[in-house]
Amino acid sequence: QQTSAGTLHRGYMPGLYDARQGVFFVPIGQAVLPTNDPWEGFQRWTVRYALSRDGGRTFFHEDQIIQSDGDYSAEHPLPGVWVGKNCYMLGDITCAPIQIRTGEILLPVQIPPIDPDGKKYHNPGGGASYTDCAVLIGCWNEEGTLDWRLSDVVRADASRTTRGLIEPTIVEMPDRRLLMVMRGSNDANPEIPGTKWFSISEDGAQSWSVPQPWAYTDGDVFYSPSACSQLLMHSSGRIFWVGNICPENPRGNGPRHPLLIGEVDPNSMLLRKETLLTIDQRQPGDASSLQLSNFHAREDLMTGEIIVHLSPFGRNPTQTGQGIDWTGDAYVYRVQVEAVE
Repeated sequence: QQTSAGTLHRGYMPGLYDARQGVFFVPIGQAVLPTNDPWEGFQRWTVRYALSRDGGRTFFHEDQIIQSDGDYSAEHPLPGVWVGKNCYMLGDITCAPIQIRTGEILLPVQIPPIDPDGKKYHNPGGGASYTDCAVLIGCWNEEGTLDWRLSDVVRADASRTTRGLIEPTIVEMPDRRLLMVMRGSNDANPEIPGTKWFSISEDGAQSWSVPQPWAYTDGDVFYSPSACSQLLMHSSGRIFWVGNICPENPRGNGPRHPLLIGEVDPNSMLLRKETLLTIDQRQPGDASSLQLSNFHAREDLMTGEIIVHLSPFGRNPTQTGQGIDWTGDAYVYRVQVEAVE
């Protein structure tokens, strides 16, 4: 939408239903970008939320997420965030909010850093972009809306992941610890390992451990491209991860195939290699740049299946050349989950 200040960009993300409140919660990313410069987005995105009592047909409340405790405003909504210098932004559609046992709503977000002079967005890794990760913690108030605070920020070593940490996905363990898995990147230095990164919280998402490369339960770190992934709590109590794993070190964003699902061990919070199942992989005729990414996973509460929605870009490509074919059919994959005692 065109406005006097520029183009309004607005996107609704996957939400959640809070049965205790009888309310459907939906996060919204919003920015007014005055130019076509992609770096503007890293200075102007904000996060809003909307509430509905009729399944999202109408909303009785919508507002920008601003930290409730302290002197914060639309321009300075969170600690360390000044819109116009940096921002706070939603990740991919895999970065869904969750509700923990305390009733609080946790919304994972990305925050670009500000340069040492405190004037503008900072990219210390020299890659295509740079962000840190954090969690917005929402607590219901007497007005039936949410009060918010920002968790501690999860920061990476820019020499080990040149785009920082991107697109966090979170899940609560049976013992109430929280696991965050994040996208990394080696795009500016393909000699370093391209992996997923993880961090753990033991205090309801307020503080987080120093991020480390995510691994299998035997300690082996696996290769993964710079692409989104998703953690999912199943009604059986089992915890699953969906994402791309490659046999060799990736280069930046690719290859984004195959797409796999595996179970997370709730004690170590690492991935159980023996449970990995291939959802889809490159087929004859697919482009080498095939993207089995930018998906969304959910549980079918009627059947217990995990449903993965995905449009594979580069499948039986209609375009020639070295670029990515950004056309694709809509696929729905159904993964059966066995009950385990």
